[in-house]
This record gives sequence, C-alpha cells and structure tokens, in this order.
Amino acid sequence: MQARLITLLLLAAAAWFSRYEFFAFDLSAGNKNSLSRASVDLLSTLNSPVTVYGFITRSNAQGAPKAADVRKQISRFIARFQRIKPDIKLKFVDQMQDTKFALRYGVVATRELIIEYQGRHKKLRVLDEESFGSTLLQLAYGKDNWIVFTTGHQERSPFDTSKSGYSAFAALLKKRNARIQTLDLRRVPAIPANTSVLVLAAPKTAFSAQEISLLLRYLRAGGNLLWLQDPEARPGLETLASKLGIQRLPGILMAKTRHGKPTWLIKTRRFGPRIFARKDLQSYDALFILASALTLERKKNYRSFTIVSTQASHWLKQHDSTRAGPFAIGLALQRNRAPGPGAAQRIIVFGDSDFLSNNYLRLGINRFLGLQAFNWLSHHEALNGISRPVRLSQHGFHYSDSTITLLTLAYALLLPCLLVLAGILIQRHRAGLGA
Repeated sequence: MQARLITLLLLAAAAWFSRYEFFAFDLSAGNKNSLSRASVDLLSTLNSPVTVYGFITRSNAQGAPKAADVRKQISRFIARFQRIKPDIKLKFVDQMQDTKFALRYGVVATRELIIEYQGRHKKLRVLDEESFGSTLLQLAYGKDNWIVFTTGHQERSPFDTSKSGYSAFAALLKKRNARIQTLDLRRVPAIPANTSVLVLAAPKTAFSAQEISLLLRYLRAGGNLLWLQDPEARPGLETLASKLGIQRLPGILMAKTRHGKPTWLIKTRRFGPRIFARKDLQSYDALFILASALTLERKKNYRSFTIVSTQASHWLKQHDSTRAGPFAIGLALQRNRAPGPGAAQRIIVFGDSDFLSNNYLRLGINRFLGLQAFNWLSHHEALNGISRPVRLSQHGFHYSDSTITLLTLAYALLLPCLLVLAGILIQRHRAGLGA
C-alpha cells in the first residue's frame, strides 16, 4: 500500500512539473526551434531594453486565425529571445480600445508587431529569427537600409515579376525591413547619401559620361556597391572596373554534366573567407548560369578577396581557345574610411546575374548566397549566422493550437492515469498469484 501511494505521488508530481519549463532542449532538425549563435551574439550587444508591441485584435477576414491563437504564437516566438535577453518585454495592445496609442506607432491594420529600442521603432514584417534580428540591427544603428537599383540601361528590375526579374529576391529583402528603390541616374544630380547599397543589376546599354561621373563620385564618398555582370553585356563601365581593379575575362564558364557533356550551368561549393566562411555551406551548391570569370588587380586602398570560385574541373570557353579553372565568379573589396560600425566601404562584383533572378533564385543556395552578400554590404553581417540552408528532406511538423492542447492534456493527465491503472493491474495480478 505504501509503495502504491509513493508511485501515485511521483506520477502526480511529474504531471505537475510538466507544466513548467526549467531547461529548453532543441531536438529538431538543424536546431531550427532554437536561436542561432549569431542571434545570441547580437542580443548581447544591445545594452538597452527592447519592447515588442503586439497590436492584435479580432480580424473579420475569412479564415483568419483567432486573436488568442496569434498572441500565443507571438509569445512562443518572443520567449526564445527572452531566454537570452530577459529585458525584452512583450506587450499586447488592442488598438480598437487604445486607438491613440496605435496611431502613435502608425498602426492601422488589425494585426501588426512593433519593435522599439532606444526611442526608435520599426514594424516587424515577418515573424522569423532573421527578420527580428535585422530589425533590431537597424534600430541599433539608427538608420534605414535603402537598397537602390539603377534603371534605364535594361537592368534587371526588383519589381519585374517575369522569370528574368528580381521581384522574388526583392520580396526577401523587404521582409527583412530593407527599402527597395530604383534610380535613373540621368534624372538626378547625385546618388542619395542615405543609400545603403547601390545595385548595378546587369546593365546592357551604355552609361553616359554624366552617369559614370555620378557612380565614381558615389564610390569616392565611400558608397557600398553590388555589381552583377553578364558575359555579353557592354555597359561602358570600363572606367569603373579600372577604378576597382576588376576585369571580366572574355568567354563563358563551362562544366561537364554527370554524363560528360559540356554545360554552362556551373555548380560550385568553393566559398571564400570572411563573408561565406561557414562549415555548413560545404555540402551545398551555388548555381550560376552563363557566368563570366573575373580577375582582380589589387588596389592600394582596398583589401580584396575571392568569395566564390569555380571548381578546378571547370574551364573558360573563349572564341578560339579554352582555359583551365578554377576561376573567380565573385569578388569583394573593402576600404576603411573611419573607425566605428558601418564606416567601411564594401563592394561585391559577381560574374553572373541569373542566379538571383526569379527563374533560378530557388536553385541550390542561390537565395541564401544573395542574402549573405546583402547583409555584408549593408554592414548587417551579424545576421549571416542566422540564415540556415535547409534541405528539402528537412520537413517540419506543424500542429494547430487545439491539437497542441490535446497533446498536452494527453501527456499531463492521460499518460499518468494509464500508468496508475497499469500499476493497479500489476498489483492485482501479483495478489492473485500469491493467493
């Protein structure tokens, strides 16, 4: 009788303590339910409290989840960050009851999240770790992240939804609170000083002398640049290339398929130091289509390095000859202007523009590679450890809140009851054997 009582007390205690979380272990594939090391490091640099306002009220949209369910999801998400930085406060506000407070933060929708840090605030576009970290970084730096694409020379457009456009990648940047804008250099006296990254997305027609002068002035002022090139394009930017010490070799990079046939689809896992030096990238391929080979003449004021290169088995096909690899496809340059975060000028040049297009963005780790490049260029490299390449085989389990509630009840109540019942049956069986 005494043993049975002890067993019941232990089971009751287990059921009670199962309601509380003392230690958190993430056993999911890729630890996708816990914070990355980069997020932990980022939170450690924030020396002031963070407040997250959840403006969540009832939605009349068909199929919209209940406000209570949305609040639970947000609470679980923020709790991951609160374990590392306890002074992150989450406050839910019903904007229908406190419209004045909602208008103060520019909230007009029924469901919005606002992050506030040191008197500055921004909307959180997507409820994921990288978007949360990106928003915190922008608040810490106190500046918006403006990504400006040149236009007027048949460049790829961030608003073009066709296969050759960049709309899908632009959408990824917007989710991370980047602001996307196009700029016609023929119509402006200067490139705006608040430009975080200027993008030359494979221009095909020539720039005028006035436009080239604006580009050179922007570089002299320390502006960051992403230049995507295509093999046959002749935009007349030789002066810019000479200034950076970058030369595009004539010809197209080639490889062999599994059947030994030549192809212009280049698959590589050769990523250089600093930006993409991560061990988890060594088993993933970046894919480039109709790519050019780049060479670099080191300039006195710039530190330069290769960030992506071909395999040794790849070759460069020229008009009447071939050259053996490996070759650089992506190059990076950095010039220190002044001490402090965000002070260095950063430039990346790729010998291909297709890999970020709507048609090829989801191949290999192209999407991931593009985000890494933009993070580095905009001085948000602290986010580069947050993004995690995901294999198609890594499927997740997604349950509704009602299912989670049932599973919790089954674990906390049903399972202990079954164990007690099993103990009683075993005891009776033993008593029967004793008789």
